[in-house]
Amino acid sequence: MTSISSSEEEGGKPIIRKITILRDNVFSSTDNPIGIARPIVNKLHITTRESIIRQELLFQEGDTLDEDLIQETERNLRRLNYLESAQVTYEENPEGSVDVTVHTHDSWSTSIGITLSRQENRTDYGLLFEEFNLLGYGKKLNASWNRREEGDSGEISYTENRIFGSRWTVGGTANRGPVGSYRYTLNSERPFYSLDTKWAANLRVNSEKTIINPNTESEFTNISNSQKITISRALGERFAKIITSTGYLHLDASSGNSRETVNEISTSIRLRSFRFAKTQRIDKFERIEDIELGNSLGVGIGRAGKPFGEGRDFWRYVADQSARISVGTKAYVLERLNYTTTRESGNWVNRITQLEFKGYYQKLPSQTLALRVIGSKRRNLVFGKELIILDESSGLRGYASSDNITGEKTLLLNVEDRIFTDIKFLTVALGGVLFLDGGGAWGKGESIQLSDMKYSAGFGFRFGLTKSASSRVGRLDFAIPLEGKGTQFKNIVVSFGSDQIFSLN
Repeated sequence: MTSISSSEEEGGKPIIRKITILRDNVFSSTDNPIGIARPIVNKLHITTRESIIRQELLFQEGDTLDEDLIQETERNLRRLNYLESAQVTYEENPEGSVDVTVHTHDSWSTSIGITLSRQENRTDYGLLFEEFNLLGYGKKLNASWNRREEGDSGEISYTENRIFGSRWTVGGTANRGPVGSYRYTLNSERPFYSLDTKWAANLRVNSEKTIINPNTESEFTNISNSQKITISRALGERFAKIITSTGYLHLDASSGNSRETVNEISTSIRLRSFRFAKTQRIDKFERIEDIELGNSLGVGIGRAGKPFGEGRDFWRYVADQSARISVGTKAYVLERLNYTTTRESGNWVNRITQLEFKGYYQKLPSQTLALRVIGSKRRNLVFGKELIILDESSGLRGYASSDNITGEKTLLLNVEDRIFTDIKFLTVALGGVLFLDGGGAWGKGESIQLSDMKYSAGFGFRFGLTKSASSRVGRLDFAIPLEGKGTQFKNIVVSFGSDQIFSLN
């Protein structure tokens, strides 16, 4: 068997004679950590159907063999969170044609969970159900229910991929909250599903109502209804493109006695180059991770108000640039710069600049050194734009929102030594992390002083759920604040969640 290597028939590339699909259930005979329970567990899971795998292929029988499409098909299949792995290989035949084999391995696609929290005399609890591969057709169904002191809430969402065999995805969410709150969303998308795709489109409709401080004198209601459509066109070669997009947004929103209406036409142009690398153990334990490399430069402009409709009258400008490179074979540097601003009523508002660097170094055995630096500046914020708060949820472990690390200018630093061991308990891979976090915030008129930064250090455990959808990683961290609270044992802050504190994509 030949695995994605150059092969040409004299006088041209070979023709694909036959395509064979091999589909493994969650636990195969060669990958069976659960012993005699394997056949029982496999029967509880419906293997992804062959038709679903075939519709993702970028080639068919009778096509000329194209190495780029072979590799891109492999990447597209690995992107499906209900597949643990995917490999596309081919074998040459004596007459010069090739037979292609697509081999996929399913992930466990069903999750059932219970949430429980208790604070003082209050207890909240709920139920969660997720299915990422409904009946083996690649459809996603989520449902949840929560009981809280202010009332019950529930949500259900459904996503239909490749509807009627097309390239369109359709999804919807319905959420009913306590005391009359709700949120309904409908989304339809045709993505750039391959590097040869010439156009894409997206339609999103949203309606929501939120009641703040219900049953009190300060109660008020937020209502928002919006519709947005975007159409994009790609020009150029396979790995170097110009992408243009045009969109329209209509928004009607009210908060208390105030009302906002927006009718905005927007357009953008982007230059992009593409390269790809394949690695493991950056974020996940066993799953192959595809890194999209290359450069991107884009600018855009939006216009709301006359002649496009009533409501707010403004111009919006955006620009972004990114560079993603490999340094040798086991090191990667990712950089991204974003800028946006709005001109309204003669004033520049919502001026937001953010620069982010990520670096990964994998030349140490079973370890990945990971670095992230984010600098952000936000000025003249209006219309719901908020300052950044640095705490555990934003990446500064050991500090909470009550520590009030916020301002117009923020700087966040994360340094991690991610340790991926070969220790495994059934389907859970075990690992760890050593980390140093730093963060600072400065208000209007204040200059950035690195001496004002607050730091924390600590360690954590990582649990690779190798058979779950997307091979999720559980996170349990113990952080000691190095500023303000002292380094005593009692000041250790414990946090937990899913995925790494920052990820590749």
